[in-house]
Amino acid sequence: DAAERDLGFLEGLVNNAAVFGMILFSLAGIQVLNEPKAIEAAILSVVAKRRNAALPAIIALSILYGLIGVLASWSIGFAPFVPITIAVVKALGYDDLLGATVCLLPGACGWTSGVVNVYSTALAQSYTGLPILSGIWFRVISFVVFMAVALTFIIAYALHYKKHMSAGDTEAAAAALENRPEFTVRRKIALTFNLLGLFLLAYGTSVWGWSMNEISGYWIIVGIITGFIMGWNPDQIC
Repeated sequence: DAAERDLGFLEGLVNNAAVFGMILFSLAGIQVLNEPKAIEAAILSVVAKRRNAALPAIIALSILYGLIGVLASWSIGFAPFVPITIAVVKALGYDDLLGATVCLLPGACGWTSGVVNVYSTALAQSYTGLPILSGIWFRVISFVVFMAVALTFIIAYALHYKKHMSAGDTEAAAAALENRPEFTVRRKIALTFNLLGLFLLAYGTSVWGWSMNEISGYWIIVGIITGFIMGWNPDQIC
């Protein structure tokens, strides 16, 4: 019996190799963009010019993550963005909890609504014999409702924290903006390339029927190209 259980575990690993590959390569592809701080530099450069617009920046960032959850069908894919978002939100003058929430809660709304989700919607509909991505307007309405609730919580928490923040928190936020990474030309090109790629990824999963193998291949290619844009050599990219 023990041998059979061990074999079952190994068979499970083998049968789900595509899932492990997708997680591995998607996180790796995103990290190639995260490592040179392209996303952090972009957001902080905008925030630095509008220091009195911290709350609108929080709202905009939350909506962005919600839309990414819808278009890219991400769930675990948000994991690498959590530390970046925390750094950005702290630079705006808030705390770690809000930083994690801004990334994960709207992302969960996008995933859960399943508007064009290749996993929770398209695969499930194909198994049950329904037209792929049918009933999309109901899911769009669901996403709007989920995001309204999420934004209500995020805004309420942000206002409460701002009201009770200490002088030390204010000084730390100002220092983070002053010492932000420069938004260089390479970072701009790399970020633009990745943002355009997200539309390709969304189109591929919803129209071309991309599954986990294709998504893994997408992130391998995007990660390599992003590395070369940033001036890395092959060893650094690997």
